[in-house]
Amino acid sequence: MSSKTKLYGWMNVSISKSVRTRDGLEYPFRFDQPFIANVVLNYRVKDWFEVGAKWEFASNFPFTPPLGIVPRVAYDSLVKNPFTNTLFFNLDYGPDANRYTGRKPDYHKLDIRMTAYTRFWNADWSFYIDVMNVYNRKNVLTYQYTITSDLKIKRTETGMIPILPTIGISAKF
Repeated sequence: MSSKTKLYGWMNVSISKSVRTRDGLEYPFRFDQPFIANVVLNYRVKDWFEVGAKWEFASNFPFTPPLGIVPRVAYDSLVKNPFTNTLFFNLDYGPDANRYTGRKPDYHKLDIRMTAYTRFWNADWSFYIDVMNVYNRKNVLTYQYTITSDLKIKRTETGMIPILPTIGISAKF
């Protein structure tokens, strides 16, 4: 970086489509993300101090939603709890046409970093404070489905990294 350049960064946008075909049926690939964008900006406040930000946005991955529940069957027989004599149930994900028809909510987050630079012990040092997901957005990583005692489907979300501050040191010898 030139010492005269105080503000620098980059941005990218990706637009894509990833599909699979099986038995004449086309469906999204498991890791299909049709849209991804990143913006990175850094500002050199002083020769020894820099502030940076990175914002990410992406359409999230597809998933297969359950359509209902069905009794569990093993060896052509209904499976029952031996203690209560009640049926066990499984989630019904439906036919192949239901594969990856759902999509998790869009993903976005903002990360910021402050870095101080110095040189000693014949090495270039940087000391930084980094905060990931500054506005603490709960981006959905996955869904877990369970069947409740009243035979309803319950969906629980697992989120990605919440707000996460870190401090770090880097040295180049």
